[in-house]
Parts: sequence; structure tokens; C-alpha cells
Amino acid sequence: MVACQKDLNLGSTTAAALVNSLIVASDDRCLQRLQKLLLSRGLLILDELGFVPLSKTAAELLFEIISQSYKHGTIVNRLIYHAHIFELNVDRFRSRDSRKAQT
Repeated sequence: MVACQKDLNLGSTTAAALVNSLIVASDDRCLQRLQKLLLSRGLLILDELGFVPLSKTAAELLFEIISQSYKHGTIVNRLIYHAHIFELNVDRFRSRDSRKAQT
């Protein structure tokens, strides 16, 4: 609502539709152009994230957009809207296991 009032350049799609567009763009060798377009949005809303299982390639493409958007300040608020965020001040299992393997 606030984004609309501020006249931000909005984008809204389902995660599945976005992934399909990313895959087609990748096949057509215009993935960077689509990524640039998506990142130019003031706000990109992804609906139904996690609703449809994704292939490894699809998940990687979606992760890349989310990662790039995080740097530009979009998408992330939508991802955490209904999430429960737990901040743990403990060693990560992989880090701990890696240190054990080195000793």
C-alpha cells in the first residue's frame, strides 16, 4: 500500500512464473537483461514462494535474483513478512564440523 502511494515502480508475480521467465531468458541468452529489468523495480513482490517444487537450476536462478535484490533492497521484506526469524548466537554446524575435520 505504501509502495503504491509513493509511486514506486512495482512488479508482482508468482515465484513459478518468475522462474519460468528466468529459464526462458537463460535459454534465449538474455538473462542479464531480464535480471536488470527486475532489479530496476522499486519493489518486486513474489507470491506463492515455496508452493511449487523447483528444479536445481530454477532454484539457483531464483536465488540469484533474490540475492541481487537483497543488495538493492527489494523482495526481502516480502520473504520475511510471515516468517519467524530466529537469531542464534551459536556456531554453525558446517563451520564447527569443518574446524573439527581440520584438527
